[in-house]
Formats: sequence, structure tokens, C-alpha cells
Amino acid sequence: MSIPGQTTLLAIRTLVRSMTDTVNNQVVTDTELNSYINLDYQELYGLLVTSYGDNYFFQTPFQFQTDGTSFQFPLPTDFFKLRGVDLSLTGASNSFVTLKPFNFAQRNRLNDAFYPSQSFNVLQNIRYQINGNNIMLTPLAQAGQWIQLWYVPRCPVLVNDTDIVDGVNGWEQYIIASVCAKVMVKQEMDPSPFAAEKESMRERIIDEAANRNAGDPSTVTDVYDTGWDF
Repeated sequence: MSIPGQTTLLAIRTLVRSMTDTVNNQVVTDTELNSYINLDYQELYGLLVTSYGDNYFFQTPFQFQTDGTSFQFPLPTDFFKLRGVDLSLTGASNSFVTLKPFNFAQRNRLNDAFYPSQSFNVLQNIRYQINGNNIMLTPLAQAGQWIQLWYVPRCPVLVNDTDIVDGVNGWEQYIIASVCAKVMVKQEMDPSPFAAEKESMRERIIDEAANRNAGDPSTVTDVYDTGWDF
């Protein structure tokens, strides 16, 4: 059963050919069209992630355990943007509390030779920073601590005709209009109607996507409230 707002790579490619009158015209091959579609899917994805990523593309949290010797640990292979880091105080994969980031210039500020490696104070002081494809923790965390990453994954690559584009609310038209404009340019024809449609879709997406939880809008985060957050 099809899901409203979701469409396949084949359906998008077919619609693009129909709208640009290239159904029987191989001036743009299917391979080229797939490349265009992926590029514009990434553009739409980036537009949503930049402003609303935690609402549309949140990933199941990634968990790993510290080993007591490493400061850095690899990020998930599909990592795009970080939304939050948690630490389990109990040593089990639950009872998480929120960690806060540190500036690289402060990487040694929280180290304290007087804190035993198993002490609550060391756990209380742990901070994190993203370095390349790794997450860095300081001070050194004891072995067996569970860390949990909330993150936005990278945009999936569409390969097979059955691969799905999630347009949520018809927003895949942004991709279609943009690809159509590229096809028109390839044919040395006027792309401006499709370019205008793409811009119109951009404005629509910005208006519609701003608050997915319309019944309970987000509030400003109190960054000074420590509570149990570390």
C-alpha cells in the first residue's frame, strides 16, 4: 500500500519526462535524470534539516560503550548533524543524562588528577566535541560507560526505481521542478517556468514545515538550567 507523500524514483523520473516532453527523447538519459533527482533530493533534504531536522529526519539513537583508554570514538557511518549526546550514569543502556559540548581550546580544562577514574565527579565533568568523523570526550571516561547520540542521518541515495522519496506533503514537487529546469537547460530551452515553480515550492515548504507539532509549539531552550544535565 502506498503512503501519502511518498513516491518512487521511477515515478519522479516518469513525471519529469512527461513535463519536459522527453518521454521518447534520450537527450537526457535515465542515469542523468537519476543524478539530477539525487542532487535535488539532497537540496530539499538540506533545506529541511537546516531548519527542521529534529522534526523530519531524526534517527534512532546510536549507542556505544567507552573503553577506558580512548578519547575519540567513530560516529555512525550515516552521520550528518548531531542533535544531542547522552551519558548513562548507571553503566547500563538506560538512565541517560544530557552531556554538553566543549570548545577545543578547553579540551584539558576538565581533567583533574585528583578525581579517581571511577568517581561521580569525572562523569559529571564529561563533555564532548565532534572532530571529523569522531566524537571526542573529555576527561577520559571510565570503561563500560554507555554514550548515546541523537543525530540526523545523511540524505539517502536513490538507486533503484522502487527507492522512495518522502515528500511529506507533496514537497517532492520541489525536486521535480528543479530537475525539469535542468532538463530544459540541457535541451537549450527556457527553464524559467520550472525555476519559478521551484522557488514557489521553496516558499511553500518554509511556510508549511516550520512547526510539525502545531498543537504544542517548541519553546526556547534554557541553556543555563543545569538540573541533571551535565
